[in-house]
Amino acid sequence: MDGEVFFRRAAFGGFNRDDVLRYVSSVSSDSNTLKQAQEAAKKSADEAKALKAELNLKNGEISSLKEKIESLEAQLKESADLRKKADELESKNSETEATADKLMRESIAYAERYVESASVMARSIRSDTVQKIKDADLKVSAMLEKIDGLADNAEAFEKLLSSFKADFKEITQSLDNENIGGAK
Repeated sequence: MDGEVFFRRAAFGGFNRDDVLRYVSSVSSDSNTLKQAQEAAKKSADEAKALKAELNLKNGEISSLKEKIESLEAQLKESADLRKKADELESKNSETEATADKLMRESIAYAERYVESASVMARSIRSDTVQKIKDADLKVSAMLEKIDGLADNAEAFEKLLSSFKADFKEITQSLDNENIGGAK
């Protein structure tokens, strides 16, 4: 009840009974309402304390979850960085493999050209060697023929020399005999 309360006066000193009862009823009702409001307020305060405790608990969980999120975001960033590095390495590996493949093909082609060139040179050397051997064989054959001719000439010369020696010996003996016989 707000403001002042006015009771009407009764005929025999006092106040009008109905006004007083209405007032008491009103006060009683207000008192009950106040008690209910206080109980509700107390209950609300208890609920508010419980909710505040739960809110603090939830805030702790939220902080923990935020830390986990930050940790996961850091791991995700690290994973993304690692993936990027892996992609870069894979790209470099692909480039290296392509370069190695190209070098291998070029090396094989060079080796094939080198082998072909060596084969041509070997055939040329073989051909030159065969020709030189043929030429040397002809020269050796010619030399052997000359040696045979010289050997024949040497035999004839030896026969002539033997004959000459025999003739020389006869001449010297006959001179010696003449000198010996004439000196007598």
